[in-house]
Amino acid sequence: GALSTGAGGKIEISSANMTLSDKSAVVADVRASGQGGSIGIKLEEMNLDNSLIFGSTTGSGKGSSIRVESGSISLLNGARIESAASGTGSAGALDIESGQTVIVGLGEGFDPKDIEGGETGEQVASGLVTSTAGAGDAGTIRLSGASLELSEGLVSSSSVGEGAAGSIELELAERLELVEGSSVSVSSSQADGGDIRVSTDGEVYLSGSELTASAAGDGGSVRLLGSGNVFMTEGTVSAEAGQDGGNIEISSPQTLVLQSSGLVANAIQGDGGNISIVAEGFLPSRESVISASSEFGLEGSIEIETPETDVGSGLVVLPESLVEAEINLSDRCALMLSGDVSSFFLN
Repeated sequence: GALSTGAGGKIEISSANMTLSDKSAVVADVRASGQGGSIGIKLEEMNLDNSLIFGSTTGSGKGSSIRVESGSISLLNGARIESAASGTGSAGALDIESGQTVIVGLGEGFDPKDIEGGETGEQVASGLVTSTAGAGDAGTIRLSGASLELSEGLVSSSSVGEGAAGSIELELAERLELVEGSSVSVSSSQADGGDIRVSTDGEVYLSGSELTASAAGDGGSVRLLGSGNVFMTEGTVSAEAGQDGGNIEISSPQTLVLQSSGLVANAIQGDGGNISIVAEGFLPSRESVISASSEFGLEGSIEIETPETDVGSGLVVLPESLVEAEINLSDRCALMLSGDVSSFFLN
């Protein structure tokens, strides 16, 4: 089923809970030059399973905006909160406030404007998404709350046309977790890249996942700010570009651990980006990569500000063979007592 509105229309939903499943949708669609509609949702709990909250524009009008306030949000099996533009108009923004947000799994994609179902045959990731395929810019994504957990999930602002990618801002009090190929990304195939900003004093955990700002033009920046621990296992933070590379800033975590992971701000035609790390403890594995190179331009800078963490210099290599016990043991006459007695000596 679908609930929809056209140009300039508004959808307001206020309830304790919302559950959508089996390709259900709430849609605000603009197909001409009019102003975009808006979707406003205020809940205690939102659960979407292979369903959509969707705002779009296919003409020159401004895209529809979406705002959600909820105690918790669960997006499963390809479910999305999404704003898209395919004409000269820009995509609308996503503004999300949620205590806990969980984004998990793939599902069959569908066109929510097609009342017959509109299956695309594609497998799509659950997520928060804005996109543009024309001259308009992609919308921005802002999420604030306690925690964001993604497994095969996506938070993405992308442009495959002349428009610029939007930005992503995550303000999380407790935790950001990305596992199983999850991604927080801004990308632009023809224009400059957008920015990613993550702010949290809690834990950040990336396993087989990425924070990435990529662009055909100049790269955007990726900023990871806070005072908690950052753990990366086979993860990537990147700001790569066709022109000048973007910047990467990781500032004030208690501990930054890189295990077979990468911080990459490479460029092709322009100069490499800048990488800045400020951490109380910085522990990169031997397999990890920190790179700000350029194929045709100048290398970027890499600055690491952290207390001395070279624990290897204080280690002693032990001999491969055991020392015979006789070398360190000597006869002690005082301990050679006869008879069935107990004894205790303090030397």
